[in-house]
Amino acid sequence: MKKLTLHLLLFLFPIFLGILIIPISPKQLSSGLKNDCHNRASWMYSRLYENSKPIDLAFIGSSRTMNSVNDRELQQELPQLSTVNFAYCRYGRNLQLRLLKNLVEKKHLQYLVLEVRVDENPFSHPIFPYLATNKDLIQSQPLFNKDYISDWSKSWQYRLQLSKEKLWGNKIEDKHSTNTFGFTPQEYSISINELDSIRQKRLATQRPSGFKRDMDDYYPEQYLKRISKYCKSHNIKLYFLYLPALGRNSPAPNNAEKYREMGSLLLPPSSIFTNLNNWTDGNHLNRNGSEEVSDWLLSVFAKELN
Repeated sequence: MKKLTLHLLLFLFPIFLGILIIPISPKQLSSGLKNDCHNRASWMYSRLYENSKPIDLAFIGSSRTMNSVNDRELQQELPQLSTVNFAYCRYGRNLQLRLLKNLVEKKHLQYLVLEVRVDENPFSHPIFPYLATNKDLIQSQPLFNKDYISDWSKSWQYRLQLSKEKLWGNKIEDKHSTNTFGFTPQEYSISINELDSIRQKRLATQRPSGFKRDMDDYYPEQYLKRISKYCKSHNIKLYFLYLPALGRNSPAPNNAEKYREMGSLLLPPSSIFTNLNNWTDGNHLNRNGSEEVSDWLLSVFAKELN
């Protein structure tokens, strides 16, 4: 049995290695995700590789940032600052580092704004294994990374699929938005009673403490340190934008001091997040809420440029 296992591993290893070294273009990686996040990956590729307009200021985060930051409005009011909402659905610091590197490789980024919440998310981003480079995977933070093995597995399977398509000569057919801006406002809203129910339940929830909290913070903190270091090495000013969910009424994130050690912490008025009329559901602001956040950000960066 041991001999059979060894022979199987020896047989599979060169196949695995071959798949990793077959070059897969960024366009092919992105186009394979057309059914995720409204084909956001393809739009990001287009904005970086096919749109010649510069990017000076980028916002990176989850759908919470996508729905909260009106990059079109910011650029209209501050035309000297080319702005893009470069957020992607769901959350994970490892993908955010990859997106930052993509931005720096193709554009002359000056300011980066990262979304932060009450607490850090201890998981890998679900899309990280699909957009990560081989180097990203090799340099993945293994300690307290609950998705380390699955990220490698998903990446290998995805590249196998794309490699087969490439060898068979399948053309990349990809329809995506050519919009310069990435703001995606929510057009629906649940009732005020439903929103209030969500808020009350969350207000009663206790935050993990002690060793559990430290474990949850360790993994994302390693990526935040990498992001901070990368920004410093490329002369990019780093900000952290606090966007809590409905009912998470802490005036500042629990890791506020850590963020301040790495960059500037932006704390929008708490009245934006306590007003039920500003929410479309328990996690996303509606157009009214996004207008308030964007107007506040406009005042922040207007002062930054003066």
